[in-house]
Amino acid sequence: MPKQSVASLMYQVMAFKQDLEARASRILEGGRAFQELSIRPPRLSPPELGFYQATTWLYGFYYEAGRVSFPFLINQFDLYGLDQCRRHQRHYEGVRFLRTYLQHNLNLESAHDAETQRLSEEWFSQCCGSFIPGSDEEWSHCLNGVLLASESFLQATIDCVRQIERDESRKIVIEQWNARVNGYHPVPEFERLVSIAIHDMGQNSLDPQQITQRFYSKWSSSLKSRARGYNFEEEARKLIEQTLLNEAELPLPVSGRDIMREFGFPPGPEVGKTLRLAKALYAQSPCSKAELITRLKTAPGSAGRA
Repeated sequence: MPKQSVASLMYQVMAFKQDLEARASRILEGGRAFQELSIRPPRLSPPELGFYQATTWLYGFYYEAGRVSFPFLINQFDLYGLDQCRRHQRHYEGVRFLRTYLQHNLNLESAHDAETQRLSEEWFSQCCGSFIPGSDEEWSHCLNGVLLASESFLQATIDCVRQIERDESRKIVIEQWNARVNGYHPVPEFERLVSIAIHDMGQNSLDPQQITQRFYSKWSSSLKSRARGYNFEEEARKLIEQTLLNEAELPLPVSGRDIMREFGFPPGPEVGKTLRLAKALYAQSPCSKAELITRLKTAPGSAGRA
């Protein structure tokens, strides 16, 4: 099969997008499975710019316009045998961490950001042979790779909708899909907004995953009281910012396991004592996990002080 140009690949991706939106609208009887995508289609040349813009466009489609429907449909892939090797799941998740890697200043003391860098550089290496693409040829491989994966992913998503149409239990599946569209927001949606809020407020020592896990139920319950059709991004961002401003007891960046590993303590009173000291030090001046451990080791009264 001759190699497709990136222009023809992008055309096919956009054609699949339109097909998917039309099928979803019909199966939900006019319900909005996907929001409007305001991001302009990417310029594909030069290839480095093309990769940046294509990744941004795909992120906007997957995680903003399709923020409810894509996670729901991906969860049906196993039911219909559409992603046995998990390559479509990896592509969907890969667009998210690539976009973060390309557009955000990463704090590598954060486990979340360090993992984003690792996964992104592994993706680049597998796609073009280099952890950090430099030449036009390397960027061309990356652009071709992400569009090919998107084409395959969207075809599988369309196949999923077709399978739902033919499913004997389609009424139940469609009801579940409608319920998601009309008010359900999964954990990754909040975690993404928490990451942005933490960055914008200069609180990069906080862990987005920890914050989201702790307050997800509270935020979800609060949003359920909103009138139908509310702006999720705007309302959730307000809740997150209020939490970051008002909650005195935000999670520590260290755990008891961290203390035992760093200090060599067995389970027992010393772990609790050191965690209480960590809490006091963190309350005085919030910081990253690595910095807090360093402060613990040099604090008066600490077992780790030389």
